[in-house]
Amino acid sequence: MTFETNAQMSRALPFPADLETRFDRADETPEPVAPPRLWVPFPTDLLPERVARFTNETADALGCDPAMVALPTPAVLGSAVGTARVIQLKESWAEPPVIWSCIVARSGTLKSPAMDKAVASLHTAQRTAFQEHAAALEEFETQKLWYEKRKTEWTKNKSAAPPEKPERPVCERHVLADTTIEAIAR
Repeated sequence: MTFETNAQMSRALPFPADLETRFDRADETPEPVAPPRLWVPFPTDLLPERVARFTNETADALGCDPAMVALPTPAVLGSAVGTARVIQLKESWAEPPVIWSCIVARSGTLKSPAMDKAVASLHTAQRTAFQEHAAALEEFETQKLWYEKRKTEWTKNKSAAPPEKPERPVCERHVLADTTIEAIAR
């Protein structure tokens, strides 16, 4: 459908009645837009000394803006604290240190390498947790075999208390890549 005038378009489509007059306001001066803000370096001096040193040294090594390292770092630190500490905002409201951060920058500004360095300690902890979980699973399988054998013996004579069933170990999670409910529940 093609329209030759704004009036035809305003009758055909559910637009406001004054649409034609809005398009014809070329004589009005547009309102001034605020000038863009000048770039200001990330205030690493406001970070705790060790975090500031990590941020500056990592940014220098990568050759990127310190903000690229500084922004994900508080989220990593908050996740390391977990729910061991909370802030009591009200009598009935406590908040754990869940910190959301996002880096928005042009392609090629080293966002990913900087974030990888900030998150590296969590990935190290996750690898360690996976190794410990694998060892715990092996132990669990051995305990499960012994449990099944003792249970069979107990079923035959029932002279003593039944054997205690071993609990399957759960892997401690530090990093989630697939955050669907189904994946987290696994």
